[in-house]
Amino acid sequence: MIMIRKYLFLFLSILNLTTCNRNGDSTSLNNQEKLIQVYITLTKLQERLPVQDPAFLDSSRAILEHYHFTEEEYNQSLSYFNEKPERWQTFYQEVLKQLEDE
Repeated sequence: MIMIRKYLFLFLSILNLTTCNRNGDSTSLNNQEKLIQVYITLTKLQERLPVQDPAFLDSSRAILEHYHFTEEEYNQSLSYFNEKPERWQTFYQEVLKQLEDE
């Protein structure tokens, strides 16, 4: 439960760092997989840098770029998950599964 709260805090923090918030109609499986990798990488980054640190913001932008995500695509993906809470549950299950596999 504490782990889930930590991930939720990270995701909400990243959401606050972004400037636009557009609603996406859907997210492809490929984008969902990329989003999971972005999320995991950002979680690991948060373990090294505070979210408020400018280096965190710079690094998070570099991570998005590495996974070929624009900030707009990232925001659209977040909006997609925010539309229905059950999507977050499925997303977090996959994140936890991949983290456990590492």
